[in-house]
Amino acid sequence: MIPENTTIKVGEKVDLGKEGIIARKAGQSYLDDLIIEGEVDNTKPGIYELVYRVTIDDKEHKRKRLITVIDENV
Repeated sequence: MIPENTTIKVGEKVDLGKEGIIARKAGQSYLDDLIIEGEVDNTKPGIYELVYRVTIDDKEHKRKRLITVIDENV
């Protein structure tokens, strides 16, 4: 389970770590094998894509998450 897409304001922090992520199969956790690709620049408005990727039983699983940074002064 990957965190939801989210919208933040310029300068606001967003947790991009592994907290709240579930990566397991048959009771075994694969969280240590999880790779998070992409970056979010919270100083610039835009839409940033993160890819959460893990390989379980030789099969790659990946999910995308969008972080939208908005400037309320525009």
